[in-house]
Amino acid sequence: MKLLIKFCVVLILLLNTTSCVTTSTYGATFEAIAKTNDIYTLKIYYGGPPPQWATDVNFQEGTDSALYEKAMAFIAENPEYNSYKVVDIEHSHIPSYYRYSVHFLRN
Repeated sequence: MKLLIKFCVVLILLLNTTSCVTTSTYGATFEAIAKTNDIYTLKIYYGGPPPQWATDVNFQEGTDSALYEKAMAFIAENPEYNSYKVVDIEHSHIPSYYRYSVHFLRN
C-alpha cells in the first residue's frame, strides 16, 4: 500500500512539473482561402497535460513553431513566396487546435 501511495505522489509531481506539448497537422497542408490574395489556412492540433496540471505550458508556442516549420516548407516548394504573415488565429478547445490564416508574401 505504501508503494502505491509513493507511486501516486511521484506521478502527480511529474504531471505538475512536465510541460510537454505535442502538435500535429495529421498530414494537412495549407488550403487557399482565395488564390488571388495569397491567403491560406492551416489547422494545427495540439496535446499535452491539462492546463490545470501544467500552468506554465503555452500551447500556442508549440503550434507557432509547428506553423513556422510548415510555412518554411511551403515557401521552399513555392518560390514565388519569400515570407509570410499570420493574419488571423482561431482557437478551439475541443478538439484542441489552432487554425492559422497566413498571408504569404510574394518576391
